[in-house]
Amino acid sequence: MQPELVLPEFKRRLGQDESGLTLAQGVAEMVRFYREERADGCSFDEDQDMLLFEWGGDGERFELIITRQFIFPELDDDEGIWQLSLTFCYATTPALMLLSAGDRWCENLEGVTEFTAYVEESPAFRAVANAKPQRVELSYECAG
Repeated sequence: MQPELVLPEFKRRLGQDESGLTLAQGVAEMVRFYREERADGCSFDEDQDMLLFEWGGDGERFELIITRQFIFPELDDDEGIWQLSLTFCYATTPALMLLSAGDRWCENLEGVTEFTAYVEESPAFRAVANAKPQRVELSYECAG
């Protein structure tokens, strides 16, 4: 898959507008996309195709983000790092305010099962997994 095909291919696979996704659905779709679609030239050995799960809040909102990061070797250093992200935004609740911010990386296909289990067992995920988010944002941008 070429860099310019990442977003259209992910949208096609979603089969729906991202705004209707729950966190559980979004994580499952991103993990499935990671397992089934390879990015041209991106090597697991060089950390060029990874997943990232992040969470945290600022007192007004709480966000959970699942990202697939690509480092396309044929592009210049700063222009070669791209991130496909689903950001799930929730109103802050007392329970969410107690959660510390954090993140977890998955560096290759061998680590996907462990990564997924970690995400699904995390207090942040469990707190909102099937709740309707205030907003869901799908982005694909250069992060270099």
